[in-house]
Amino acid sequence: RDTFLTCDQFNELLYASGVSSSGSASYNTKSGKKVSLLDSEDIIQVPPPAIVRPQRLWTGKQVISAILDHITKGRLPFTVKKRAKVAREYFGKDESKKKA
Repeated sequence: RDTFLTCDQFNELLYASGVSSSGSASYNTKSGKKVSLLDSEDIIQVPPPAIVRPQRLWTGKQVISAILDHITKGRLPFTVKKRAKVAREYFGKDESKKKA
């Protein structure tokens, strides 16, 4: 909360998640040479920054959204539909009802 990420930090978190933003792949040839390929369809779509001026900054929610959008690319969007009620005890005591 109240934390914003620079472009480098944003890309570092994407990389650390195991989802590369460059979409690269590599394999060894018969001669033992390593060949790298770039797949443009595998590139993560980076959302526009949440703050543009004075510096371009992203949020943590945007990191999660970019990862989920990339993982579910070509499939139905990631959604959860569940009818449930959360017990009042899970939210703690209601501070607004304190006795004066």
